[in-house]
Amino acid sequence: MSATLSFLLFGFGTGAVYAAIGMSIVLVNRASGVVNIAQGSIAMIAALVFVTLRDTGVLVLPLVIVPAEIDVGKVPTPVAIIIALAVGVVVGLAAQLLVFNPMRDSPPVTKLVASIGLTIVLQGIAILRFGLAFRRTKPLLPDELVTLFGRTLPRDRLWLALCVLVGGVGLWAMGRYTRFGLATRAAAESEKGALLIGLSPSRLATANWALASAATSLAGILVTPIAGVNPFSYSYFVIPALAAALAGRLRFIGITCAVGLMLGSFQAMAVRITSEEQVPQFLRGGFDTVVPLVVIILALAVTGTSLPRRGQLIETRQPRSPAPAVRLVPVLLAFAGAAGILLFGDSGIRLALIQSLVMAALVLSVVVLTGFVGQVSLGQMAFAGLGAYLCAHFADERSIPFPVSPLLAIGVTTLVGVIVGLPAVRIRGVQLAVVTLAFAVAAEQLLFRNGILLGNDGMANVPPPVVFGVDFGILGLEYPQRPFGLLVLAVVGGLFLLVANLRRGTLGRRLLAVRANERAAAASGIDVVRAKLQANALAALVAAVAGVLYAYVYTSFNSVGFEATQGLQVLSLAYLGGVGSLAGALVAGALAPSGFVFGLIGDGQAVRDAQYLVSGLGLVIVAARFPDGLAGVGARWLSRIPRLRRAPDHAPDEEEIEVFEFRVEDRPGR
Repeated sequence: MSATLSFLLFGFGTGAVYAAIGMSIVLVNRASGVVNIAQGSIAMIAALVFVTLRDTGVLVLPLVIVPAEIDVGKVPTPVAIIIALAVGVVVGLAAQLLVFNPMRDSPPVTKLVASIGLTIVLQGIAILRFGLAFRRTKPLLPDELVTLFGRTLPRDRLWLALCVLVGGVGLWAMGRYTRFGLATRAAAESEKGALLIGLSPSRLATANWALASAATSLAGILVTPIAGVNPFSYSYFVIPALAAALAGRLRFIGITCAVGLMLGSFQAMAVRITSEEQVPQFLRGGFDTVVPLVVIILALAVTGTSLPRRGQLIETRQPRSPAPAVRLVPVLLAFAGAAGILLFGDSGIRLALIQSLVMAALVLSVVVLTGFVGQVSLGQMAFAGLGAYLCAHFADERSIPFPVSPLLAIGVTTLVGVIVGLPAVRIRGVQLAVVTLAFAVAAEQLLFRNGILLGNDGMANVPPPVVFGVDFGILGLEYPQRPFGLLVLAVVGGLFLLVANLRRGTLGRRLLAVRANERAAAASGIDVVRAKLQANALAALVAAVAGVLYAYVYTSFNSVGFEATQGLQVLSLAYLGGVGSLAGALVAGALAPSGFVFGLIGDGQAVRDAQYLVSGLGLVIVAARFPDGLAGVGARWLSRIPRLRRAPDHAPDEEEIEVFEFRVEDRPGR
């Protein structure tokens, strides 16, 4: 019993960070309706500024282009904390004033996409200014050992938990008893009503953003000596923090704080249980990551409904999803051009095109799920990773020949996609994005670092595909081999034809109807649950094919490349290209890291470091101003040229399906 209690107390350190970030997410959501995934990145920026300033005496500001390093010499620790807090607050205020305040009338999912873009922007700035190294500084809180329940524990975990508890009580009291807190609650209930009584929702939102940024920055600074920091590490804190915030229904500070602390304790207990081999071997690699996923699913499954409630707001602006015109001559010309590059281009440009084709296939799965059904998924990279690992396991460990091994991998991944898609029956939008992000983190820790799926050398290995005695592998006398490139082109081309026919067919129109208005779609006879599960299955299948192609491209790989943060990058590319169209997937593939565009302009280290920043900025701009993406902007420009204007296809476009696009006004007596 004493050992259990000591482990529970030991987990209060990380649990305190979860609670602090979760409470800041609640503050921001109450004030501006944004589920800000970037709260962890704001804490990361403040922590990196603090560590650099305290240890080197150099103040590094999160700026690009202009000089951002100031040598101020050694400063006292309290001064370094204040400066880092100020930087974190300024970053949060800049995000609110420049990004989210102009998007006040945008749908919640669009704001979520913008917050993902902000996360990527801050990560890109951190890479450019601080590098990828993991940083840790001297303790800030008393870290002497203390004996509790017969076990020794470091004091700093308990001090950190105490600080967060005091802060949580203060935020609760402020929200309940002060004029500022009551005004914030009033504006959250009715923005128009707040304006009528003389309150400014915009100023209230700005003040709450500043307060939330200060809270999350302070937590990030205090935990740095315990956990360390790099540009990506704090992004993982967001998952349990979101679980705590969702358990508090994005409204209640006290519940959020308590659940955050408990999540840290439960994760510490999970580590103890794993170390004592009380869980199956295949769960030992990341059993602690399952706890937030379970909490999120339970919290949302209990409060969710299979259909939106009567009178619930419906997003009025979705990215367009035009029916693709599959014309034989343009398709053959495009296919011949790509084949020509794969046959006659140099090795660098051939490899870049192959990378773009694989990424285009992966983005195509996002188009199916997000573009056609409106379900925001951050787990498509996880499905691709699962397909790659299963292909390696079946082909190398089980010695199952080609093409049976990749087909088995695709089939199993599709089944997992249906299972993961089950929560979509009762949740949607922002909540589903949180579930899929939690799934991606669990998959990375639990599966992609699992010795059962890896070979003896810690790597997954895939033998080359052999068809009728012909080696179609990427390795050979040249790299990459030309037959392999043609094989990838044929597979990806088949996927695009499959999705094009889906969009033009009856199922595609049903999916668009579900995206437009689930209640109206159900009233017109569409089985909404079945349509969602079909979309999840197809999206997982397409992602699994992309993962299998990835496995054959790299032949030997590990979890690097399948991190949960890569799911953010995939969604950013999808929105940049145009999440509702097949052309958008092609544009996204061309803009992929190490893809065709970067293959043409060069792929040096400086270019790779800037990719995060550029893609994040592009995602923020596209989410705020151009929801149809670059493909939609290009189509709009081309439509102004009379000769290039396209006559309506046989399959109606999204705007033509008015029977599915109507809105139901749920008023008494109607």
